[in-house]
Amino acid sequence: MSQHTSFIIFGITGDLAKRKIMPALYHLIQTDVLTNVSFIGIGHQQSSIDTILENAKQYTEYVDENAWQHFTTLFSYIACDITNKQDMSLLFEHITTNESAYNQPSNRLFYFAVASTLFAQATKLLYEVGLCKRIASKECFWHRLVYEKPFGHDIASAHTINTTIQQYLDESQIYRIDHYLTKNIVHNITLLRFSNIMFEPLWNSTYIEEMHFVLHESIGIEKRGCFYDQYGVLKDVVQNHILQMIALIGMERPDDLQEESIRSARLNTLKHITFEDGILGQYQEYKQEFCVNKNSTTPTYALLKLHINNQRWQNTPFYVSAGKKMAESKVGIYIKFKEPHNALTQIVSTASNMLTIQLNPEAVFSLQLNVQSSSTDQKITPVEMTFCHSCLFKTRTSQPYETLLTDVYNGKITSSVRYDEIESSWHIIEHIEQKKLSLFRYDQTSLQQEETMIAFKKKHNIDFI
Repeated sequence: MSQHTSFIIFGITGDLAKRKIMPALYHLIQTDVLTNVSFIGIGHQQSSIDTILENAKQYTEYVDENAWQHFTTLFSYIACDITNKQDMSLLFEHITTNESAYNQPSNRLFYFAVASTLFAQATKLLYEVGLCKRIASKECFWHRLVYEKPFGHDIASAHTINTTIQQYLDESQIYRIDHYLTKNIVHNITLLRFSNIMFEPLWNSTYIEEMHFVLHESIGIEKRGCFYDQYGVLKDVVQNHILQMIALIGMERPDDLQEESIRSARLNTLKHITFEDGILGQYQEYKQEFCVNKNSTTPTYALLKLHINNQRWQNTPFYVSAGKKMAESKVGIYIKFKEPHNALTQIVSTASNMLTIQLNPEAVFSLQLNVQSSSTDQKITPVEMTFCHSCLFKTRTSQPYETLLTDVYNGKITSSVRYDEIESSWHIIEHIEQKKLSLFRYDQTSLQQEETMIAFKKKHNIDFI
């Protein structure tokens, strides 16, 4: 039997836990990826584990009732203030009592699904009460701490958090995670570039006209107003998900495909990203959302023009379109190649080749090519060559949080972002915020018709998004 692991989830009553973490844990238990584990849920309010699990069950796919019943027996719940030393001492007693049934030290995985303002103090108290220790990799057991994005709310707060937790933990124990990095299609971006010789020679501003990074959600902020109104779209998704995808797409060839080499290549790209122009929007009903300031100027939509100022990308714009209450949910990367200029294209009209890397709702690679429409005319028609993961393999694709939790459990840093990457990302966001971009209001069904949108797209000659 594998060594026992205590899995402690801070913020188990929150939205992230019930929608993502708990369903992922269920599937990992059902498929025996996680074995010999016990789960301790921590929340700030009085509740029961039955209520918490029932709330999570509605977001869990393919539930087998017998498997779910077994899953529920692995949980306990404690209401406590994770910034209060006395409460953390009681948590220590609960966990150590539970672990005493095993004849060897237990591993411990602490998952912070809470606001980043709690990270530093909670980590300090975990160390002081003896729940986590600075452990070198050679020990026979491990303690790992997972910190959800966003890591801080600006450079100063991120630095404070990082400095504090590094006083008590070895870097190998710290996981500053971004679940987008665990998506199969994102993980394959590196392989797509460097294992297909047709792409790398064209992966530069000589051949690529522009790139678009789209993260559109049809839903609003729902009941996350207390969090979202302090962050907005720039800090909630651009600082992490979007900039990490740009770094992966734009990075130079890493020394190898090991995680640390890829991290260094991403960092080098982030350091060269600059902001040129942008617009910010807020959906019409936002100020009526729960826990939102009635005079809020928090943006829920951003359209940005960025550049990577190096030799490879010196003339290629990187556009970002991200927001809530969009007409449809869509997440993807759209790479537009330059139009060919030769004798043939002077006779017939051709469209630009387009490489699409779609993340949601389906994981898809698609390459648009030009072909002759028939043997009797010279008309050129664009056609798509498409790879769909689920269509080809006919199996259930692991969800990002399943991959993330498995990686952390196994000590892999694939989904973990190094602090210097986070710091570089915050520099970009703070530079954008310093521009004091004006805020326009938009309706879910008519964003593209808003005057501000039309003017920006005309100014930069954008025929996409």
